[in-house]
Amino acid sequence: MISRYFIRQNLKLQLCSTRNYVPDYNKRKTGWILRKANGFLARNPNFFLHFTFNGIMAVLVGFYFYTKYQEKQIRKTMTEEEYIMYREKKKALKEQRLKYGTDLYIPFITKKVENERIDEIYYKS
Repeated sequence: MISRYFIRQNLKLQLCSTRNYVPDYNKRKTGWILRKANGFLARNPNFFLHFTFNGIMAVLVGFYFYTKYQEKQIRKTMTEEEYIMYREKKKALKEQRLKYGTDLYIPFITKKVENERIDEIYYKS
């Protein structure tokens, strides 16, 4: 009688455990964030391509507008004649860099070119 009770309890335990058993390779992902992300990526398969390309373009456009902003701030602090002279000096410096490769700016290695150096290059050419 006692043995029948234990057999019955053991059988119930086996049935319960086998019904709920799911192999590892069929395990369902239940996280709602993961389901939302998978759904989004299924609807937009080129998301990472567009995200990368648009990020690079945003950085390039940001650099362009930052340099324009710097020029605008410099122009505000100078008179018209001083600004024209400053612009000519910058053009001379760019020509030197293009022709001879001198005073090239390498990030984190070289320091910014001082205004005295710009004057030297301008008056030399």
